[in-house]
Amino acid sequence: MWRHRKVSFPSHFNIRPSPDRVRETLFNWLQGDIAGRRCLEPFAGSGILSFEALSRGA
Repeated sequence: MWRHRKVSFPSHFNIRPSPDRVRETLFNWLQGDIAGRRCLEPFAGSGILSFEALSRGA
């Protein structure tokens, strides 16, 4: 449902989404612990980490 979605965000703000490689590494570390959990992304510029967590069952 959430996988492979293109997320757009305003370019006039000074925000950059986390690179794919960083997200993949982070969620590979958390893979066994994230299913069914709640996720908080406190400095969510684009919110891409939250969407990644949702796509992995958080």
